[in-house]
Amino acid sequence: MKTLKKIGSLVAGLALGIASQAGAAFVNVDVYSGFSGSGDGTPFTGKVGSLTPSWTLGNAIDLTDGYNWHPFGLTDFGVQVTGAFTAATDGTYSFSTQSDDGSALYVDGYQVVNNGDAHGPTTVNGTINLTAGAHQLVVNFFEAYGGTSDLFIQIDQNLTPTAVPEPSTLIAGALLLVPFGASVVRNMRKNKAQ
Repeated sequence: MKTLKKIGSLVAGLALGIASQAGAAFVNVDVYSGFSGSGDGTPFTGKVGSLTPSWTLGNAIDLTDGYNWHPFGLTDFGVQVTGAFTAATDGTYSFSTQSDDGSALYVDGYQVVNNGDAHGPTTVNGTINLTAGAHQLVVNFFEAYGGTSDLFIQIDQNLTPTAVPEPSTLIAGALLLVPFGASVVRNMRKNKAQ
């Protein structure tokens, strides 16, 4: 019985791990047709779609496309970028956004960079004290009033981006466990009855 439980735990962990990493993305970008047009553009409405760009070398997320970034063919839009990273040690870490128009960068819910409101390409830097471990990154951005559009996000070189499973893979992992879990319960009941 103990062996069955150990095997069950091992298979369950492997199934969930495989499912979550199969669809893992380092960054998720949700694009919206509705935005406020000031500050960092929030609140957003009318989700149009999502993109999953990669972190580039140097811990950057580059959505500039030659200052002509218009996802899904939108001229005016709002964006929320989400990701995760790990700090190996406690310390002060630096972040920046270069955007046209407004943006703001948050780490664990704290605003680190305020590059808000309508403006041409502008870079703003910020720092935050972090403890060692995992942290969440959120960047809000909007493009309005025509012209160029870009968003370039830089995180400290000493931080390590981490994969964030997409929600659909978590559901797939759970679905993989249902038949296995049912057979474990049947075997437990069968062994208990004997």
